[in-house]
Amino acid sequence: MGDLFNDGHLDIVIENLKGEPTILRSEGGPLNHWIGFELGGTGSNRLALNARVRVTAGDLVQTDEVRSGGSYLSQNDLRLHFGLGARAHVDTVEVIWPTVRWRP
Repeated sequence: MGDLFNDGHLDIVIENLKGEPTILRSEGGPLNHWIGFELGGTGSNRLALNARVRVTAGDLVQTDEVRSGGSYLSQNDLRLHFGLGARAHVDTVEVIWPTVRWRP
């Protein structure tokens, strides 16, 4: 699952055992605002796994986390997608980066 066409709509790819994959593309519907984030680390945790993003747009507050995998032999988009509805701008974005503590 992810925004395959970078249009703000989440799409689904289904891998079939025989034949080509099936793409379920989200089309139509209301043209609401959205914002997406692709996080990346420098050095360790380059995929930003377990990083959390909190987006505030007026009275709307949403939080999501970068997760790897989705199900058996599958992978969801690592980018985070937030629907804003009619809100045209975001007030604040907070990124909480996971810290790794290693003990010998």
